[in-house]
Amino acid sequence: MKISWNREATLALLALYAERKLKFDSPRYKNKVLWNEISKIMKDKGYAYDAEQAEGRWKTLLAAYRRTVDHNNRSGNDRREMQYFQEVEDIVGANPTISPSVVISSSDGLTHRQQQTGAKRKLTDAFADKDAGCSSSDGSASTSGNVTKQPVSKKQKKRAAKKEELVDWLGQYQEQAKQAEEARMQLANKFHTDQMAVMNGLLDVLKQIVNKK
Repeated sequence: MKISWNREATLALLALYAERKLKFDSPRYKNKVLWNEISKIMKDKGYAYDAEQAEGRWKTLLAAYRRTVDHNNRSGNDRREMQYFQEVEDIVGANPTISPSVVISSSDGLTHRQQQTGAKRKLTDAFADKDAGCSSSDGSASTSGNVTKQPVSKKQKKRAAKKEELVDWLGQYQEQAKQAEEARMQLANKFHTDQMAVMNGLLDVLKQIVNKK
């Protein structure tokens, strides 16, 4: 059965994946554990997707991104766009095996693609409305056209408020995780200090015993 993903859920998934990009790239962490973690966070926020569904959505978006880049790299092709293209590129754009540094197209000629370096964009940028005139929510590519701005409706305002709420929640979660990690490090340092004090005490006792002999 095909799983439906709306924009807010997809952006939440991409933001959570971006936060763990280094872990996904590291052999020290198992992908299954990371996807379970992402799934749990999304369920806590009201998005009922299991780890397999979250991973499948990411793979679908990544495949669509690769097809779009591949299409636009071929000389003579019309320019093609994809929903969530920028969000996916911000995550994988620094990887030359996925995003080539040079793009050739009939309309743009030879264009150098900027390499993605430094920190990831702020989570609020990930929730900006960039999908006007793009493809359906399954992440497939489509040809862009002219977009006419429409008045902001109550539904759009409600969606914007929900996005803002999600951004705030993700920010709070990130801050809580940071504080928990700092507390863990402080506890580990205290434990190490206490151990060293005990070892030094034992050494003093042993020295005293040796000197008495």
